[in-house]
Amino acid sequence: VVWMLNNRDVKERKLSLKSGQQNAEKFVKQRGYDSMQTVGYDDYGNEAAYTMVYEQDGVSVYPDLLNVKVALDNGEVMAFESSQYASNHKKRDIPKPKLNEKQALSHVNPNLKVDNTSLAIIALENGEEALCYEVLGTLGKSRYRIFINADSGDEEKVEKLKAVDLGKQS
Repeated sequence: VVWMLNNRDVKERKLSLKSGQQNAEKFVKQRGYDSMQTVGYDDYGNEAAYTMVYEQDGVSVYPDLLNVKVALDNGEVMAFESSQYASNHKKRDIPKPKLNEKQALSHVNPNLKVDNTSLAIIALENGEEALCYEVLGTLGKSRYRIFINADSGDEEKVEKLKAVDLGKQS
């Protein structure tokens, strides 16, 4: 199944975002999607949509992502979408990064308070994939996810995150 939608009226919210995340993760695992990790969410009041990415050899593979929407009244999965996962998922030969973590972090704003750094593969605008250091951190009162190319040190992508991030944290 690449796409599924269960439309119903969702009643009063009774579950936390974390409980919804656990239901979403259980749902994908039961359907054979192994090695998935939740990296973000959208809170719609009585429903929440969770974004999950594949993890290979400790590297987050963002092109292989899927989304699960959960009703927060009873934890039922309301929607599932895996077209990017279905289109992109494959076993990858992940190279060693040319830069070490310290070298990659030298390309990040020095005022960023870094919480966590890990390796990730992202899709570039030209359709190619790049191995990057995924840097989670805080600048002022805002949280960011920054992708630094693990070979060149180029800043490939910057995302401003919500105050509460369900993704990888230290």
